Order: sequence, then structure tokens, then C-alpha cells
Amino acid sequence: MATDVSGSRMNVSFNGYLKAWWAVGDIVTRCISMTKQTHPITVEQYLHSFEGYPGLRDELIHGRIVMTPMPKPLHQQVRQDIADLLNAACKGTEYIVNGNSNIQFPSSNSAPSPDVFVVPAARWHEAIQAGTYLDAPPLLAVEVLSETEDVNEKLEIYLEAGVTSLWIVDPKNRTVLIYSGREKSLYKENNEIRLPPPLNGTVRIDLIFARLP
Repeated sequence: MATDVSGSRMNVSFNGYLKAWWAVGDIVTRCISMTKQTHPITVEQYLHSFEGYPGLRDELIHGRIVMTPMPKPLHQQVRQDIADLLNAACKGTEYIVNGNSNIQFPSSNSAPSPDVFVVPAARWHEAIQAGTYLDAPPLLAVEVLSETEDVNEKLEIYLEAGVTSLWIVDPKNRTVLIYSGREKSLYKENNEIRLPPPLNGTVRIDLIFARLP
């Protein structure tokens, strides 16, 4: 991997591919992605050849490496509160909650990193022992909207891979859009989200945003 900085534009070559983003000093000002490439990068290439950059979150989306700045406090607060609520719902089941870790979907040349996800504990422990990323769709995946990220492509990846329940959380409008397969429902304040079995009970929308100012 080689970097070439010229003015405020940084180009990074990676195994014959080129991506570019605009920066001011060391501050990335917008989401970046692969801008020139002759063919998609596979999950295998991504896992074994791409090293990433400090302070940036990277994902493989349909063969393109997409990098975004680390989330701001608003995003992180909502993410943490959702994780806490789901942790409570997983008690007594064989599922666990985690997040911000890539999940391999080779059929779509993708390895997205959901903000929060629920997976069988056994699959998580297998990934730990193998020293790699998960390679199975989660029962539930959560994406918290932010200004620097477009989740539309990731939404299709999750649905095509068979994620049972997908949450698109909008902190500014305090809503949650739930996909169950191709069916979707918008939940607002005072609504409750029924969790997919074998998780326990429901999650109240107001609790997701309870610690926001």
C-alpha cells in the first residue's frame, strides 16, 4: 500500500486500485470510497491485503472499500443504549450482542460493519478462535444514521443475506425503520418494537433515545 499526498487531496493505491478523499490536514471531511477500479475487490482480498487507517472506519461494500470518520457522540450514545437494551433481551438465550465488527458476505463481495448486531454466541466464539470476522448473517442488525454515511447499499446486503430483523435508527427524528424481510414499518415515540424470537419481549422507542438531550 502506498500513499501520495498532494495539496489537500490524498490518493491511496491498493493492489492496483485507487481511492481518493479530500482532507484538511489530517481531518477527513467526507465519506470516501473506491473511485477507480477495474473490478470489485473480493472479501478475501479485503481481509488479507487491506490494512485500514487509524481513526477511520472501513467496510467492503459490493467490492468497494468505503471509509468514514469515527462516529460522533450522538451516534455513539444511541448505539450504546440500543446495545444495552438488546443485551437485556438476550439474557437466557444463546445469542449475544456486539457491534462495529465486519461481517463477511462473500456472495455480494461485502463485509459491512453494523453498529449493533445480535448473533449466536457460538458463532461469535468460533470467529474469536479462528482470528477472523463473522461469516454468518446476524439475527438482528442495527444501523444508526449519521451525516457521513449512506446505508442504502448496506440495507440491500443485509436483506439479501437473510438478516431476520434490520433496524435503521434516525436519532434526529427519533424514529426506527424496521425491516422484516422486505416488509418495513416505521416506529415512533410511544411505540414498542417486538423482537424476533428467541429474543425476549419488546423494546420501547423512547428508551432508545432516553439519554439524548
